[in-house]
Amino acid sequence: MAITYQADEFKTDVRLDGKKIGEIRKVPDGFQYFPKGQKKGGFIYSTQDNCRKSLEES
Repeated sequence: MAITYQADEFKTDVRLDGKKIGEIRKVPDGFQYFPKGQKKGGFIYSTQDNCRKSLEES
């Protein structure tokens, strides 16, 4: 099971084995992961790298 990322100008899609499972968005205080179909995100990280690492650890 591999997590991959596909970035565009406004967000970064998060994919698991090619299937989109959510996205990382820039928010006023940093970067936040939003699971697919959700309007509320999780913890806000200061960098996108920290947000990605948290997804890869879980």
